[in-house]
Amino acid sequence: MSIHRQSIFSTYGRKSKLSKLSETDLKKLFLMVENGLPFSTAGEFYGVSKQAIYSYIRKGEVYINAEPHERNPYHEQYAFFSLHIKRARARYFYKLIKSINNTSVSNESWKRDFRILSRRDQSRWGPAKHQIEHESRAVPDNRFL
Repeated sequence: MSIHRQSIFSTYGRKSKLSKLSETDLKKLFLMVENGLPFSTAGEFYGVSKQAIYSYIRKGEVYINAEPHERNPYHEQYAFFSLHIKRARARYFYKLIKSINNTSVSNESWKRDFRILSRRDQSRWGPAKHQIEHESRAVPDNRFL
């Protein structure tokens, strides 16, 4: 993975909030996420809050999804961060899915991997949410009061 120092630490002469992380720290943070740490725990290791991590990801998504003429030039580093941290999480999910698919007799950890996957990404792998139908209010019968 190649990290371009210019795009992370200073864009157009303005220091980014990501500047507290060196290139090596970013590589290690991405590796931690790839090995299964949640964003918040990996961020805490480097003194970056959970809110900051998700803010960086949101800003990166806005930059990526915007039209080229509408992009904020100061958010290029957030796009880079968002892309790489999501790739790291996708690699971790891939490892879990690969383990689940290898359901041989020798692989007893597939249930553990499935539980981890279903907790980490409930919208795709968690239990389906059932629609709760509201019952009509029952009118109490005076005989039982």
